[in-house]
Parts: sequence; C-alpha cells; structure tokens
Amino acid sequence: MLNLLKFKDTADYSQTPSMAPKQAISGKEAYQLYMDLTLPFLKEAGSDVLFSGKSNAFLIGPFQED
Repeated sequence: MLNLLKFKDTADYSQTPSMAPKQAISGKEAYQLYMDLTLPFLKEAGSDVLFSGKSNAFLIGPFQED
C-alpha cells in the first residue's frame, strides 16, 4: 500500500478536541503520533512500514504543487 500525504502546517483537532495536544502541533507531528500508536497493531498483524520519507517528485498530481 502506498500513502501519499500532504500535511497541514497546524494539525486540525476541531472534530476531536479531546484528542488535541496541549500545544499546537503540525500535521506531520500529528501523523507521527498516530503512527507511533498504530505501528504495534500493524506489526501484530504481520505488517511493517518499509519506507517513510519525503518524495522528491510527484507520482500523480499537478506539477505546480509542492
């Protein structure tokens, strides 16, 4: 599975305020918190993350976005 993600500058917790951290964090930081909690379940199911990083080019999407 391939996930292509674009993160917000500030994570939006407006739909789940009880989950919001005390200080504002970036979308990337929020996703890392999610992955930290999710990875044990993935491993238990026999899955693993093979690569996580920044892409140098688009696979799909408008070339104007970065």
